[in-house]
Amino acid sequence: MAVTSNNALKIKLLMYFVLGIILYVYGQKVMRGKLIDLTNEIVYSKRMEIVKKLLESSYSKFEEIEKGRIQSNI
Repeated sequence: MAVTSNNALKIKLLMYFVLGIILYVYGQKVMRGKLIDLTNEIVYSKRMEIVKKLLESSYSKFEEIEKGRIQSNI
């Protein structure tokens, strides 16, 4: 009786362990996806701010900026 009880406990613990691993992997996948989306939104908004400032600047100031510098900032 003690042997079967011990085996049943081991099986339950194994099931909890496997369930924990599955939840961990799924949670990591979800969080990575959300973090990527958030990062893309932040980068996009910063790029739009830079483009807006460039469009608001005068043409003479815009001409003074090197092309490579504009592209590297965006």
